[in-house]
Amino acid sequence: GMLMLQSGLSALGHSGAWADPAAVLSLLNRTLYENFRQRLRQEDFITLSLFRFLPDGRFRFAGAHEDVLIGRASTRTWEQVQTRGTWVGVAPNIEGLTKSREGRLAEGDVMVLVTDGVIEARQQRREQFGFARVIAAADDAWGEPARATCRGIIDSVGAWSAEVEDDQTVVVVRRLARIADKS
Repeated sequence: GMLMLQSGLSALGHSGAWADPAAVLSLLNRTLYENFRQRLRQEDFITLSLFRFLPDGRFRFAGAHEDVLIGRASTRTWEQVQTRGTWVGVAPNIEGLTKSREGRLAEGDVMVLVTDGVIEARQQRREQFGFARVIAAADDAWGEPARATCRGIIDSVGAWSAEVEDDQTVVVVRRLARIADKS
């Protein structure tokens, strides 16, 4: 599934469809549905969110995956934004179920994206790591480079759970402050 996803995204990346993440997901879905259901005869699906970042801090996203966490530099608070979409590869057409949403990162804002392996990591098969702990770890690394924030979250998950049951991926996006024009 992942190889098909990567080759599909690579092909669409050259198609000019990137302006609208929902359009990309709809096209990708059609290909994956045909491959999963008709060629491979599998009941497979993929969950993902697709983002497009613009130079002015705006971003557009579509899909269904874990919530998006945004740390606001102006208030030092965290927002938890749900991804509202559908899985990819389940139905032949998802256009009506997939809409792009927009947001904006101001200078100094941080976005944290994690896979379910991070959120669902358990302590001795009981309590999950959860979003509150992801936010706490990201907040502890406030002002650090994105790489250090990723490391802080991964280290916190490792200290929390004894064994890794699912892949754990963390992506951190920080909008840097512009350097003032000296003229």
